[in-house]
Formats: sequence, structure tokens, C-alpha cells
Amino acid sequence: MILDRLAASARKRVEEKKRRRPLTELQREAEAMEKNTGFPFRQALEAEGISWHIPDAGGQEKVMHLIYENVKAGLPPELPLFEEVCAGLRKKGA
Repeated sequence: MILDRLAASARKRVEEKKRRRPLTELQREAEAMEKNTGFPFRQALEAEGISWHIPDAGGQEKVMHLIYENVKAGLPPELPLFEEVCAGLRKKGA
């Protein structure tokens, strides 16, 4: 099935990227890219009067794990880990 081939290909690319660059480096790069965009998503939310929160460093690390180790690898997200991130955001008022 084509979806299985796509998932296998994504897992392979993620593994190759992880071998070349550690997850923390990818996280820093993603954060830098977001900062360089001027936070358009956040600006759009604020323009509509919608508050937003971002996870702390530990939560960000978990989010990056969920993105790179689960979603981009074609795997379902680890829900307990996702719940931990959500709980941290709720403590901040989300």
C-alpha cells in the first residue's frame, strides 16, 4: 500500500537525519526559523484576541520528540507524552 511505503520512507529519512544531527540541534534550528518569521501564527492569534502559550524547555523537547519520532516517522503520537505537554500548558493557564 502506498501509505505504508510513505511511512517507511519517512521513518528512514528521520533515522538518517537523527544520525547526522541530534534532536536538540534540530529543535534549535526550528526555534530559530520561527523567530525569523516574526511569529505570524502568534500575531494572527493576538490580532483576534486569542491568548497563546508555549511549552517550557522540557515540554518543547517532548513536542519535538512527538513530531520527529512519531508523526514524521509515520507513527501514531505517544498520547501519554502529548498529555504531559498539555498538562504543562494548562499549568500556564491554557
